[in-house]
Amino acid sequence: WRVATPVTGDAFLAAASDGGLYVGGLDPVSGNAGVVKLDGDGNVLWSQFTSITAGTVEIDGLDVLEGSPDSGAVFVGKVNNGNGATVAYGTATAVVPTGHAEYLAHIGADGTPVMVDVTERSATQAFRGFTAVDARPNGSGAWWIAAAGTQAPNASDVPVCLRFTYDPTVTPPLAVDWYCGSSGFSYDVALLSDGSVAAANYSAANQATLQRFNATDGSEDWAVVITDDSSVPSPANSRGLEVDSTDGIYYAARTVGMSTTIADSAPTSTVISFTDSAPNGLLIKFNSSGNYQWSRTVGSGASTKASTVAVSGTAVYLGTSANALVQFDAYRERYTWKPAIFVLDANGVSHE
Repeated sequence: WRVATPVTGDAFLAAASDGGLYVGGLDPVSGNAGVVKLDGDGNVLWSQFTSITAGTVEIDGLDVLEGSPDSGAVFVGKVNNGNGATVAYGTATAVVPTGHAEYLAHIGADGTPVMVDVTERSATQAFRGFTAVDARPNGSGAWWIAAAGTQAPNASDVPVCLRFTYDPTVTPPLAVDWYCGSSGFSYDVALLSDGSVAAANYSAANQATLQRFNATDGSEDWAVVITDDSSVPSPANSRGLEVDSTDGIYYAARTVGMSTTIADSAPTSTVISFTDSAPNGLLIKFNSSGNYQWSRTVGSGASTKASTVAVSGTAVYLGTSANALVQFDAYRERYTWKPAIFVLDANGVSHE
């Protein structure tokens, strides 16, 4: 089936256990963040959006609270111009602390808002919003939730991410387990099976870092440095990092130039070169120890981006877009972005 997107702005998707789909985005009327659920035929089952007394609520990530059945979805983002304002999600409310803008919210599978959190947890941890989220059952009836930290405009002490334990049956339901370093803001995060967090973060001009943070205390287990000749080789916010059932890590660098160097945790150095003109897209696989496994380049002779990566079983899906020349009629042509999806297996072999 094909339906019109029920939100405005970027749409964030998460599969529901009943065959439906959670769609995160902005309310076409108020412009505030929320979630719409579609059934397996694409029909809208319910929609719930946040409201705020001043400013706007943006969305930058969405993930399902897995289970049989699932327990709905969590989403994160930032509040614009909302110092001291009250954010409401159904009957749940929270006041935005001055100088902070991060929030995390939970919507139940039946469309009932469960929680919205904008707590300032530490004055030294200068979050100004969250850029991505990943949730995973912790084996004890609750969930680990990892959130990526965005860049702060007036502070250098910016955590890469933080990990929560979330249990809606206790008070308070959301507890910080640890913060992940302070080396730079993060583009995306992914939880591994033991509760450790992989995070892709900015480190320098034309350079990004992939780090794994320890499940017990959030200390760094290892780091991979990815350097490009012309672009910051970062994934798209909330869409470029995935983990498979063996804790293999897939990293989709949205745009790279003609030469990318990967210094992994072995340590070894791998150089990926392109013959097509920049920018290009790049998919890299690492094992759970941070060692480089393989990479696949995406170049079309025109501007190409690796927009998103997703994993289901042994299949790896890479979403791309290319700036291609399209003929509209006998007299008109123009460049436009054309999407494409590539399907690979866990060894990087393409499915024809």
